[in-house]
Amino acid sequence: MIGTTVGHYRIVEKVGEGGMGEVYRAEDTSLNRSVALKFLPERLQEEETARKRFLREAESAAALEHPYICNIKEVNQTPDGQDFIVMEFVEGQTLKERLQEEGPFQLEEALRLSVEIADALGMAHGKGIVHRDLKPANIMLTPQGHAKVMDFGLAKRVVTDEGMEQDLTSGITQEGSTLGTPAYMSPEQVRTDQVDSRSDLFSLGIVLYEMLTGVHPFLRPSAVETMGAILHEEPQPLAEHLPDSPELLRSAVNQLLAKGPEDRLQTVQELSDSLIAISSGQGELRLGAFIRSPLGRRLALGLVAILATVLIGFQLTRGAGGPVISSIAVLPLANRSGDPEQAWFVDGMTDELTNSLSKISSLTVTSQSAASRYKDTELSLAAIAAELGVEALVAGSILREGNQIRIAARLVDPSTERNLWAETFERSLTSVMALYGDVTQSIAEEIQVTLTPEEESRLANTQEVNPEAYDAYFQGTTHWRKLTPDGFDLAQQYFEFAMEKDSTFALAYVGMARVWGGRGQMGLISPQEARSKTDEFIRRAIELDDGLAEAHHALAGYLTWGEWKWEEAWDHWRRALAIAPNDANLNAYYAHFLCIMGLPEDALTFAERALEVDPFNALYQALFGMTLVFNGRYDEAIVAATAAREVDPTVPVDARQFAYIANGMRDEQLAHQRERIADDPERVRAFESGLAEGGYEGAQLGIADLLASQYGREGFGRYRAWGIGLRYLDGGDYDRAMDWFEEAIKAKDPNMPYIGVPTFDPIRSHPRYPDLVQELNFPEEVLARYLSEGG
Repeated sequence: MIGTTVGHYRIVEKVGEGGMGEVYRAEDTSLNRSVALKFLPERLQEEETARKRFLREAESAAALEHPYICNIKEVNQTPDGQDFIVMEFVEGQTLKERLQEEGPFQLEEALRLSVEIADALGMAHGKGIVHRDLKPANIMLTPQGHAKVMDFGLAKRVVTDEGMEQDLTSGITQEGSTLGTPAYMSPEQVRTDQVDSRSDLFSLGIVLYEMLTGVHPFLRPSAVETMGAILHEEPQPLAEHLPDSPELLRSAVNQLLAKGPEDRLQTVQELSDSLIAISSGQGELRLGAFIRSPLGRRLALGLVAILATVLIGFQLTRGAGGPVISSIAVLPLANRSGDPEQAWFVDGMTDELTNSLSKISSLTVTSQSAASRYKDTELSLAAIAAELGVEALVAGSILREGNQIRIAARLVDPSTERNLWAETFERSLTSVMALYGDVTQSIAEEIQVTLTPEEESRLANTQEVNPEAYDAYFQGTTHWRKLTPDGFDLAQQYFEFAMEKDSTFALAYVGMARVWGGRGQMGLISPQEARSKTDEFIRRAIELDDGLAEAHHALAGYLTWGEWKWEEAWDHWRRALAIAPNDANLNAYYAHFLCIMGLPEDALTFAERALEVDPFNALYQALFGMTLVFNGRYDEAIVAATAAREVDPTVPVDARQFAYIANGMRDEQLAHQRERIADDPERVRAFESGLAEGGYEGAQLGIADLLASQYGREGFGRYRAWGIGLRYLDGGDYDRAMDWFEEAIKAKDPNMPYIGVPTFDPIRSHPRYPDLVQELNFPEEVLARYLSEGG
């Protein structure tokens, strides 16, 4: 058969043989990938009943699409009528081979693999399929170290030796013959009793025991003796093999290997939750988490009165749902896919999880830009938490296999580096929004955060996404963040692809608005085009999803600095903050909006909030400096602005000149100007010449006259009218300053709304000042503030 082609499958080599037939590796010539082909034996092919059951069970197993299951892709037939099944080809070695070659696993790896196997079984059990032949030989270990459970619904004889049809929901044939591998059978299988999903749990208990110790708990010289041991003998205690093993692990293994199904853990979810908890705390779980766990509840039977007393004391000291925590940071999640190309996806998921948590108003969540600096760091968790100023850290990993996403998350007490909580979540990529909600809700419950009704509603969001569109959005965002012309172009291509795949995907429209806004800020396109495109995409995003903070934020910024539509902008600022109160960027710019609205004291709360959430961000530090200038706190503004420039010398906001001018610090302003113009010989000459002839005012007028002569010429920044006016203002020529500010109004200069900064105080009594302010279209109460100050 090797070298032949069946359909679009070219058979390459034989890889296995068993009672259910021969298995071959083949090349799928249509998709250029390896697959496994399993052919039904000829002796079974001739039995119509067996053949129908084989095909029916294959179709049933094909529904088990899961990252830890060898998936079935197709059921087909050769031209001569032989049935075959097309399966995922899994590279690696079997668990049996690994145990034979290297012996037992380390505890952490054994627990991790057992959780993966349990997750796979859970998917099958949920669809009414019991494996019944779970054993190391039917579990593959991929090169990336993950488990793949093989032969769901297939690694079983479809008929008995006597030709009787097997009921695949039980462990017996109609004639009472047993199915399965004797060494891994459950007692009910050995007795030929009816079996259910708990039979698989017994088999998994044997596999777990063997992974931990390298020894089979019931293996005897013959199959008969082995089955006798399964029925009547207790395994050697795990503690005799592993004296330091966690007590809860020993209890879990004992329950898995209980003779009666009713005495075992009842579902693989219970097992998975318990193993994750054990792995997180190495068997030293805090009392509250243990009592709430499935295993804890089972072991607590008969001890209710004692535990109730303990619980009362526990709740008095710690609270009913765990520690009360008001500030956290999400550390960069690990990429468990084994594919470096998935790093962008993992980073995007980390961002989105952080965003989801940050929408809880009573919780302070450090921004992802601040937390991302700790990727691959050697700092202790305590040091990280101290630098970020948070009480707890969220850590974990993401595994993506196809369109299945699995997040393993844990909440860590940084002072002890012990896990306060750990849980695993899994959904398809189409349900990723619900996945974020699951994780966020669980963390909120654990740390006793009170959610508002609106927050609960958002977390219950079950809106599905198109996987290709979501991938494209993440990749587009990665390129947009480069803030380069090429980055914008690539980002646009990804966002357009996302919109093509799903025209209702609101985040893709937000991405497009960011691209056009970025081009406008960098002067790559005209202000009019930037405003038009930004408005088009942002308004469409809000039409599609009014609950997107990113969309309301972008529209609020556009209305503030692009259109000067203040009341509409205020509505969107408030809406964005209601959705995402912890968004650092949102808080930082809303602070400036409040300053523009004549409420600088109120603005401080939001500027400080931005730095609380993202303490290392140079831009937010620089924006905070301007907020301090609005409040007349010039010395502090200079400190903040200087600190920002030390972190990032290219940060676009510099409050120092405004503080120097408003505070009469002329020597400092001259030194600051010399530093800023040092690379422009023409400006240096104008500055020094003016300084020599007219002192401080002369230096300012010299620069202003030079800039005025260049205005409108090619290569000269369009928004320089504001800067020219500021130089004339600082040089004492208020009439010409007013000329240029009026020009800035005509040009819709986004800096003009900052007319409330104290640097403008000298012109507030100018007769043209009221008309100038009115051109900014401020609401009446805001205009009244400006004019009363001007009077």
